[in-house]
Amino acid sequence: MNTLFVGQQVIRLRVVDSTNNYAAKMVKMPKWIEGTAIVADYQTSGKGRNGNVWRGSAGDNLFVSFLFKPTHIPLQHSFLLSMAAALAVQHTVKELLNTDDVAVKWPNDVFVNERKISGILIENQVRGGQISSAIVGIGINVNELEFEGLRATSLNAETGSSFDREDVLQSLCRHLEAQYLLLRSKPMQILENYQVGLYGKDDARNYIFPDGEDQGVLQRVAIDGSATFVRNSGKHSYTIDHVKWCWED
Repeated sequence: MNTLFVGQQVIRLRVVDSTNNYAAKMVKMPKWIEGTAIVADYQTSGKGRNGNVWRGSAGDNLFVSFLFKPTHIPLQHSFLLSMAAALAVQHTVKELLNTDDVAVKWPNDVFVNERKISGILIENQVRGGQISSAIVGIGINVNELEFEGLRATSLNAETGSSFDREDVLQSLCRHLEAQYLLLRSKPMQILENYQVGLYGKDDARNYIFPDGEDQGVLQRVAIDGSATFVRNSGKHSYTIDHVKWCWED
């Protein structure tokens, strides 16, 4: 692994309920190594945001969780880690597909050609008012071709070619380490970079807001993870749990 610490230790599992669950047990141990990656061929209960289940065929996708100690991030700015992880996946997919048509969908899904190729779930452990450890769970659709009607895609589906999951993992580790180190040295740069490749930014689209469906323009995502939309009634800031995307098909 051509990195300083991310992915230098890899724990490989054939089957696990969730790599994030496995990682959660590890961070409770007295000693663990930052940057450790837990990789599984298959998850029986893969975790998504808000308790959603991340599904995928055995051996066809990358399911991985990374362990970090982001004690330098103030608790109120914890979404910066989510931004950094999303940027890392975005750069990974761009590299593997050799295309710039890869966007981060707020808060931290990654889309290619209007379809989801990756999802991220971050679980922070807090002690004494600060983040003591963080689990960064990432799923990337690699060779999956069956999506059961979901708005999804994979590296294989986009190119018609199979990918080696180990190559995907190595690329991800490199980009995740680069973004994490940038987060340490220039956190506000992460915030600004996140805005650049934001899916739907500055486009008039329909969303379901707390007061009903309406057209809005996503302007910017703040450091706390909330997003600003311009609507006919003016500018409004919402958290992700209060906005749903409307799709045309």
